[in-house]
Amino acid sequence: GDDLQRALHAFTETNRSNESGADGQNGNSVASFLGLDGRRFDGIIDDARPGRDFHFIHCPALSRIFRSVDVFIHSKQMSGFRPGEFVSFVFRVGNKGRPAAADLRACSSRG
Repeated sequence: GDDLQRALHAFTETNRSNESGADGQNGNSVASFLGLDGRRFDGIIDDARPGRDFHFIHCPALSRIFRSVDVFIHSKQMSGFRPGEFVSFVFRVGNKGRPAAADLRACSSRG
């Protein structure tokens, strides 16, 4: 639906403006993220940015794939979880083609 259209548009724009990354690879492109959209991962919630209403989730598995990518989560989607807690989340392609989290759940894993 609309999310796929936005992701495809973002991918097209990314490829037009940046044919490759600085090292000749575009590993963080929306095309790479699309293969992971809807899959569940584990990570740890970091501290909120001062004056902001969002957090990032550090996910070691995604960091290994995409070179230090952290996953965006809006405070309204935190479902009572707090910074420092380990969570399981569904990976989504966000509005700007960046990684976002949805459906947070408790997790005993350390990533």
